[in-house]
Amino acid sequence: MNICIESHLLNHPRRSGVMTYTEGLVNGMYAHDRENNYKLLYYSLKRRAKDMPGPVGQNFTKTVLRVPDQAFWGRQSIIDRVLLPRFFEKCGIASGIH
Repeated sequence: MNICIESHLLNHPRRSGVMTYTEGLVNGMYAHDRENNYKLLYYSLKRRAKDMPGPVGQNFTKTVLRVPDQAFWGRQSIIDRVLLPRFFEKCGIASGIH
């Protein structure tokens, strides 16, 4: 199964509970799951996939969608309604976004 995890929280400069949870979840799956294929998804114009935090392995890859790093009105809507559906379709990932 192809599984995508929005991992942009791992890229945040300040630690938070959600960041710690996401990090633990990703690291746990990396340590124990060799059956599924994971894509860790980040948003940035400035950074490349290899610069992003998180594990890389046989069934773990990092992908960066080219989205401005700073927040602006409509940014999340563009991600949710345009970029993510295209990315999911291209990668064969089922999506609950409509």
